[in-house]
Amino acid sequence: MDQQLLGVILGFFSAAIWGAGDFGGGLATRRISPFQTLLLTSISGMIVALTTALLLAESIPPLKDLAWAIGAGTTGAFGMAALYRALSSGESAVVAPTAAIVGTTLPVLLGTLLEGFPGILKLVGFLVAASGVWFISRTSGYDQQTPHNSLVLAVLAGVGFAAFFVLISRIQSNSIFSALFFAKFGALIICLIVLRLRKERIPSLKKNGVALLAGVFDAGGNIFFMLAQQVTRMDIAVVISSMYPASTVLLSHWILGEHTGRKQWVGIALCLCAIALLAS
Repeated sequence: MDQQLLGVILGFFSAAIWGAGDFGGGLATRRISPFQTLLLTSISGMIVALTTALLLAESIPPLKDLAWAIGAGTTGAFGMAALYRALSSGESAVVAPTAAIVGTTLPVLLGTLLEGFPGILKLVGFLVAASGVWFISRTSGYDQQTPHNSLVLAVLAGVGFAAFFVLISRIQSNSIFSALFFAKFGALIICLIVLRLRKERIPSLKKNGVALLAGVFDAGGNIFFMLAQQVTRMDIAVVISSMYPASTVLLSHWILGEHTGRKQWVGIALCLCAIALLAS
């Protein structure tokens, strides 16, 4: 299989799984705080990464890659906490796409600087993908009903995701699961520090199964993204993976009954067209 097509397929799986993880994380944050949720998702993500790394007999990545992984996990932690808090407001159709657009812009610009102009078809694919995410975010009463704080948190989440994408893409080692373990470890340390400063308790593992499951999905999305960016351009991997709002919105529609209008369906169709263009 062509490596570029493989990268697009892996990015698609990353988006689908990440979207499911974000849905679960937002749902869990309706009961506990964002950093409590993130602590639990980090724990389950670490277990997934460590178990897989041991089964595959992966070695510990070089010190430089460990630094990149921990840096990615730390910045991603703040991004995820902001996203979980914003999603808990019940405005997933606005919050998730806003975070995705902000999180995509910086890596795409950096990818163009480092790897050159992506080509006309791929540039069109980027634009179609951005249009798709924009349409997904169009809800009735967007300006009036969406809390200002939720939009601010969505932008902050996007900044955290952009930093995560850039830092995790710098890892050169093939020890993907080992690197992911240390990224989750970095996030865990941040959560423990924040919970300590805010005097919040460590949440129960037994009573927060949704958060733990969200961590499994989040780890899966991370893994597929890391695989995708190894076989294709970073900006292409980022754009495809950043279509995760489609998954989040669909799950919110099917499970929670949140309204999904005609414009959201148009946005999802555009995202699928963008995948075809980026795979060409």
